Amino acid sequence: EIDDDIAAAEASAGRGGFPRHAGGGGGGGGAAEESSSETDDDSSDEEWIDDDTPWEPYLNECLFDGFTSHSFEANFQYMQSTYSFYVPYKDYLVDPKGFFSYLQEKVCRYNQCLYCRKAFNSLEACQNHMLDKSHCKVNFEEGEGALELASFYDFDNATG
Repeated sequence: EIDDDIAAAEASAGRGGFPRHAGGGGGGGGAAEESSSETDDDSSDEEWIDDDTPWEPYLNECLFDGFTSHSFEANFQYMQSTYSFYVPYKDYLVDPKGFFSYLQEKVCRYNQCLYCRKAFNSLEACQNHMLDKSHCKVNFEEGEGALELASFYDFDNATG
């Protein structure tokens, strides 16, 4: 039940459960720092990212706190109710799981904000930034954002 997922998340300790992508282990892993960890340096020399390794999405895992829902649909509802996450032009979205996988890779692999595209040195810093700045949303309004996500949409078959 979706309500059970939301109740469990509200009962858990705030931002404490960062995704499995953060350290390779299970979700959870202690309390996260509440202070913002963002820096002015948008790049990280500490960790090399192998772009040749295919991304393996966790479709039931929240982008913003690592909470795991019982289904992909419940995860979207959890993100919407908890963080006001909104998918623009949802009626024209033809590949919801591919869309989510792309967003998850952007956040969890590249530590990049969904809205302003700022890159961070860690997943925790990225998630804290998105929560602190109310950037738990997709930037579809600017040309670059729309082009970046266009392959997940089909506006050609729009009726109206």
